Amino acid sequence: MSLTVCVAPAKTMAYPHGGCHLWVYLHWALGLRALGCRVIWLEALDSGEPLETTQRNVKALRERLDRYGLAESLALCSSDGAPLPRDLGARVLDLDAAAEADLLLNLWHSLPAFVVSRFRASAFVDTDPGLLQIWMTRGDVRLAAHHIYFTIGETVGTPVACFPDCDLRWHYTPPPVFLPEWPPAPVDSTAPYTTVTHWWGSQFEFRGRTINEEKHVAFAEYKELPSRTSARLELAVCLAEHYED
Repeated sequence: MSLTVCVAPAKTMAYPHGGCHLWVYLHWALGLRALGCRVIWLEALDSGEPLETTQRNVKALRERLDRYGLAESLALCSSDGAPLPRDLGARVLDLDAAAEADLLLNLWHSLPAFVVSRFRASAFVDTDPGLLQIWMTRGDVRLAAHHIYFTIGETVGTPVACFPDCDLRWHYTPPPVFLPEWPPAPVDSTAPYTTVTHWWGSQFEFRGRTINEEKHVAFAEYKELPSRTSARLELAVCLAEHYED
């Protein structure tokens, strides 16, 4: 009998415009399914969101997941324990069904503790190494208790890390890549090198240091690069509501 793994991403339904955001979690889900696991995709809803917005977001996510055969595996829970809306406009699983999974693979640091505790086994995967540990130390994030903790940061929890381990034992794991969805393509010498980003972030103090994670700060260091190469470069930026002007 195959294992059932419930994958909890970081609010892909609420961030549909984020370039490659969905793919961070699809790699885990598709890889686990290829290994023979049944996969459930668990999203947390904001109970204060208008019903029409929720219905639209659920429909959009189901359509995106349907391409990968995961639409019928979508499960929803509320972020504050409130009942789900009666009419979501689409058939979805609930938390009771999701919690029957053999394992919760949680990739969202803000998944509520009452959700995590419903699962018989839970594993957390840190995808913001360094920042997450600082957020936890500052009290900005209260990570729910899990049975085991993983991180994609190679130095997290080691003596060379310049940030705390938050008294947790972190196990390093490289982020997966589901190669069947990234097949090789013929070389096109005219095609540009491309990348995506969003431009916003935050600036904060930590132990006497100012930490700036605004994306534009790092990209500004490479502003002369296009003039120093004959290669075509393209950058797609998600500004969203943060920079309406």
